[in-house]
Amino acid sequence: MIRLRALDTLSRRIFVILLLGITIAAIAGGEWAEHRQTESLHHIQAERAVERASALLTGLQGVVPKRRQHEAKESSAFLRSANAADGSGMRDAELTALMQPRLLPGMQASVARLPTERCLIPGDGESQVGVSESAFEEARDSKAAVEAGACLRMDAKFADGSALDFITGPPPLLKPAQGMDLGFLTVLGVATALLALLVAQIAVAPVRTLTRAAAGFGPGDEASPLRERGSSDVRTAIRAFNGMQRRLARHSAEQTHMIAAITHDLQTPMTRMRLKLEAIDDDGIRSRLLSDWQAMRAIVEEGLELARSTHLREEAVLLDVDSLIESIVEDETEAGHQVTFQTAAGRDLRCRPQMLRRCVQNLVDNAIHYGGKADMATRVDAQGFSIEIRDAGPGIPEDKLEAVFEPMARLETSRSRETGGTGLGLTIARILAARNNATLALANLPEGGLLATILFANPAYD
Repeated sequence: MIRLRALDTLSRRIFVILLLGITIAAIAGGEWAEHRQTESLHHIQAERAVERASALLTGLQGVVPKRRQHEAKESSAFLRSANAADGSGMRDAELTALMQPRLLPGMQASVARLPTERCLIPGDGESQVGVSESAFEEARDSKAAVEAGACLRMDAKFADGSALDFITGPPPLLKPAQGMDLGFLTVLGVATALLALLVAQIAVAPVRTLTRAAAGFGPGDEASPLRERGSSDVRTAIRAFNGMQRRLARHSAEQTHMIAAITHDLQTPMTRMRLKLEAIDDDGIRSRLLSDWQAMRAIVEEGLELARSTHLREEAVLLDVDSLIESIVEDETEAGHQVTFQTAAGRDLRCRPQMLRRCVQNLVDNAIHYGGKADMATRVDAQGFSIEIRDAGPGIPEDKLEAVFEPMARLETSRSRETGGTGLGLTIARILAARNNATLALANLPEGGLLATILFANPAYD
């Protein structure tokens, strides 16, 4: 199924569904009301035709039978004598009952409905009653009323037994149907769109709040419950999210405490082990065993660092990031490492200083260890605020750029601190970057070397 990109959000789908639903319902209701109104007007037209015919027949009662046909011709422009081609039509009991009380005693009449095309005006091909110019104009003005109303056949008998059968239509009251009013449709469309937009925004507001909370929840964050609001389904989802958030926070705390306890408990036996290793007389064996001991100690220390990084508590403050970078450069230079600060952004950034410093320090250590040097820069561009650390090492295979962030992941199989490291430095750096609402990514440089970028996509400068 092809999914329309324009309807990819819940708010847009609700908006379109409401807009279409309300519009269709309004148009259908308008058409139904117009139909009922038209039927009502048709009935009124028919009643007026009956009243006009009753008045005509009552007036002709006092006329001698030979003159009645002539008088009927002169009295109405839209009336003609009935003939065999007209047929008897469909008797209308309601109009007949309405007409009878209006006639004089001894008179009788019945009313039947005919197809509207039987009510013709002069020039339509049938003989017409009324040939004067004024009668012709009146008949033509009445055509719209006949087309929108009914064509009636009236069969009348006078008190003297003579009969008069004629075809007539309603008086000019209605105009031809014009369809839906454009102004009404415009107002309806605008009002419906505004209502649909309002309802869509109200409906998705709790969902957006839930989405922001889920996106912002990270390792070590406090489980701040969301306020339960919205429909029952949304409240249930928020309640489930709050429960999940509490369970994740509890699990993370338990995991951190467990790792911290293990690494702490290892300190004492490792110290005893170091003392025993120092007592070995054979220099070669002692050197190899001490090297393994140092690798084990590095793993324990960085494991403890990893545990701490997920549960650090630090408030965000406004920081001169360039000064922080410069202090790291000074420390590394004093230690004899080749570290430079090439480009300064010159912007203060709201962040967690200690977490950011440790994140950058881990990346600098990694660059020095594998690339021999670290060139740093801070930039502000359309993507946000970024801190870059470049090295001159061999880089990382493209398919391993994400894998190296996994705990204990190393490109080398050696466990030696001098060659492969512990495999936790980049993991800790990414966690610390995430705690600062930033991302950490690696990329190989075309000229060689590796580029590590800490990107604040939505930086706060005040």
